[in-house]
Amino acid sequence: MAEVGKSSSTPYSAEQGGAERPSTTSQEASATTEQSNQELTAFVSNLLKEMQTRFQSMSDTIVGRIDDMTNRVDELERNIQELANKVAMLAQLS
Repeated sequence: MAEVGKSSSTPYSAEQGGAERPSTTSQEASATTEQSNQELTAFVSNLLKEMQTRFQSMSDTIVGRIDDMTNRVDELERNIQELANKVAMLAQLS
């Protein structure tokens, strides 16, 4: 109990030098931390989605180029086979 005539000082009072201390309570700090966590979670989630989109785009590009290269190799094999057949026919005629 406080004695009569003496004031009791609380951690958030304007006493002691007249400077007012911040009135941050543990509940407010918890809410701020929760908001920061939510913002960080949203940022990381968006970053991962963006990275996934970029990787998917790069993957599609690579697969497309591999398909094109496969078609070119197949065409080259056909041309080589045709040339080999022509050489064989010319060798028989000679």
